[in-house]
Amino acid sequence: MLRSGTIVCLCVVTFLATGALAQESFVKRFADEHAPAVIAHRSAMIGGHPENTLAWIEHAINRGIDVIHINPQRTADDHYILMHDHTLNRMTDVEQVFPDGPPDGPSRAQRGGRDFVGDYSLKHIQELRIAGGEDGGRHPVPSLEEALDFIDGRILVILGLKSYEVESLAVVLNGQNKENLMLFELYYPDTNQSKLRDLSAATGVGVAVAPFRSNDYLAELEGIFEQLGPALDHIGLIAAVLRET
Repeated sequence: MLRSGTIVCLCVVTFLATGALAQESFVKRFADEHAPAVIAHRSAMIGGHPENTLAWIEHAINRGIDVIHINPQRTADDHYILMHDHTLNRMTDVEQVFPDGPPDGPSRAQRGGRDFVGDYSLKHIQELRIAGGEDGGRHPVPSLEEALDFIDGRILVILGLKSYEVESLAVVLNGQNKENLMLFELYYPDTNQSKLRDLSAATGVGVAVAPFRSNDYLAELEGIFEQLGPALDHIGLIAAVLRET
């Protein structure tokens, strides 16, 4: 059964009261009798901290935000870190720490001048720092497991999936409180959702999808539900115009 509810998604967060309490499950929080939920996308400017860092997460919790959106990415040794991009160049000092590229992988030159998350082990990524935030800090790159343990049920979490494998990601998620988690992917026309369905089945974590640049939402929604079935909990829609049919 699809959940209904009102969502406010933020790219800038500056006005919420402090003092967040432990969150209810997604099911309870999005029940009809609840007030609109405030979701901070990973790009939200929260306290001047860089996205996908523990400082960003902590500030979101302290500002009373209901839900955060973070991005797990698979490393070369099947661990998961928080990183939106498939590469480390925009967010980290990888080019200074590893001038020639990953110690155990192809050189930066061989990879077209880019450092892909999947070419680095967790051990080597832990040597990097994230900078560029207004806070002036140098933040470590958190692992997904570290981030979820740090959150410890204090806020609901949408996992914006990037590169992953079902078996290795399920190992991490099966050690967590599933009621506080939601799997999320953008849905492109005619894409295969079997991997997302299999991850939900392996973990018991519900699924949210958002059709991307769809010209026929109703047809897309039918296709999504046919593929995901009961795993599908939430749908995200963006529309410039609403009209009666």
